[in-house]
Amino acid sequence: MPVSSLHQGRPRSGFTLIELLVVVSIIAILIAILVPSLAAAKRHARKVDNQSLLNGIAQAAEQYESNFQTYPGPPITGATILGAAKMSGTQALLLALSYPWVGSDGAPNDVATIFGGAAGTFSFTASGNTIFVNPTKPSGPIDHGNTGPTGAFRAMGALFTPSSKELSPPTTAGGNTWPNGGYAGTTAVNGFAFPTLLDHYPVPMPILYFRGTPGVTGTVTFDASGNVTANSLVGEMTGASFLRQENVEYIESTGFSSAAGATPDQTTNSPISATKAGSAAIADNNLAVLLTGKGVSQTLSPKGTHFLLLSAGEDRIYGTADDIIVIR
Repeated sequence: MPVSSLHQGRPRSGFTLIELLVVVSIIAILIAILVPSLAAAKRHARKVDNQSLLNGIAQAAEQYESNFQTYPGPPITGATILGAAKMSGTQALLLALSYPWVGSDGAPNDVATIFGGAAGTFSFTASGNTIFVNPTKPSGPIDHGNTGPTGAFRAMGALFTPSSKELSPPTTAGGNTWPNGGYAGTTAVNGFAFPTLLDHYPVPMPILYFRGTPGVTGTVTFDASGNVTANSLVGEMTGASFLRQENVEYIESTGFSSAAGATPDQTTNSPISATKAGSAAIADNNLAVLLTGKGVSQTLSPKGTHFLLLSAGEDRIYGTADDIIVIR
């Protein structure tokens, strides 16, 4: 019997080179199809997660309004918007929802006391009163217009309790001081050294909160091409129902820095930055577009839209198409 005939009935012990190449090619094609799909799924999951976060904050703000007949936010004055102890709109939101504004004697602090202290500390003092706040332990607002059986002001409990990743970190790990503006990279030189609220993206950024100015109606109109032709809705200080200046320290940031990385320069990328837009007026118009919708002329009254919450989307730039926005 020829030798070759001895091997005719044996099964093959492996794959041919061509078969292996076919399998590898199929795997490569599947990877090419699945990887973009997985990336898109992750982006969608992050968007849903951050949308849920903003909805939760908005719900807490609505609860605050039902108790105090106004939405969170400091008085709209030059001292609070541009003063040495300037508080961002987002910091004002956090302080209102999660902490008591009281002095060492248990009495409510007046505006001068709250905003008249030295910048660079979260304990402002004046006339013997101090705001005692532990940013890591939210205890909720106190209703100074409502006393209990003992005559003490009614403590409400925190309306929103930020998680450790939602509260901007202190200057040093485990410390009790925060950068001016609450987050490394803000432009606030003499701002409020108190935490701010961060979104859930891998490289987090401050959430923007713009409160409507009580009693002020704003109008924005567009031409046929969708360009703003008139705008009294958003302004710098007066005459507008919303003020872009409330969060200018974030909008005009040259980039936020965190343990997870750095974000893009907002001043050269954000449409609602006066630097990028070319002027404060154009930046105001761009923010008005976010509030009303591109090309939709309308008037917003205090009884209609009260506040805007905004999280920069995947591109980590405020005021672009992928932003996550809640308007109430």
